[in-house]
Amino acid sequence: MRLLATKILAPEFKERLIQQDFSVIEYPFIKIRPLPFPKDTFQKHIILTSQHATQLLLEQASFCSQLNDYRFFCVGEKSAKMLKAQKARVLEIAPSASVLAETIRQSYSDYAFSYCCGHKRLSIIETQLGKAKIILHIQELYDTILNPKQIKTTLDGILFYSPSAVESYLLKNKIDQVHCFCIGTTTAKKVRQYTQNYSVAKAPHNNFIFLDLMQHYHA
Repeated sequence: MRLLATKILAPEFKERLIQQDFSVIEYPFIKIRPLPFPKDTFQKHIILTSQHATQLLLEQASFCSQLNDYRFFCVGEKSAKMLKAQKARVLEIAPSASVLAETIRQSYSDYAFSYCCGHKRLSIIETQLGKAKIILHIQELYDTILNPKQIKTTLDGILFYSPSAVESYLLKNKIDQVHCFCIGTTTAKKVRQYTQNYSVAKAPHNNFIFLDLMQHYHA
C-alpha cells in the first residue's frame, strides 16, 4: 500500500509504517514562516492549539526565562510534552480546540488568556470564548504558507495533519477515491468537503493514525 504523508514524518513513525509493508511518500504541503515576536505582555494563562506555536514560543529565550509565571492550556499531547520538558505548568490538555474551549468556558471563565497561534487559523477558540465573554488576547507567532506539488504516483491513502495541508494538496491534485486519514476533527471537516472516504484519529497522535491504518488495510 502506498501512502502520502502531507508532512515529513517522525523517523520512528515512518519506520513503523514500513515494517507493516507500507510504502511512504513524504512532502511538506505547508511551510511555516515565523512572524516578529509580539512585544505585548502575555496573559498569565496561555492557549496553544498548534505545535508550531508551541515551538516558536519556546525558542524565545526572553519568554522561557519567565516560563514559571505562565499556565498553559493545550490541544494535543505533543505541545504539552514540549512544555513539560521545560518544566512549564500545563493545566489542561484537550483532543481538539472545541473541547479545550468548552473546558475553559466551564472551569476557567474568570481568567484572561493569551492565544498563541498562526495568522491563518480556524476561529473556534475565538468564537467559543467570545460567546462566553472570556477575555482573549491574540498573539500571532507565524504564518502558514501553502507549498503545493503535483503527486503523479497512484496512492492508496493520504495522511492529512491540518486543514491547510488539505487546501495545499488540492491545488494540484484530486482526492478521488483515495482514503484520507485525518489527525483530528478540524482536518476531517475540511476533507469532508471533498470526499466521504476518510477516517479520523481518536486523538491527535500518530499512534491513533497508525491504528486507523491497520484497521482500514489489515482488519
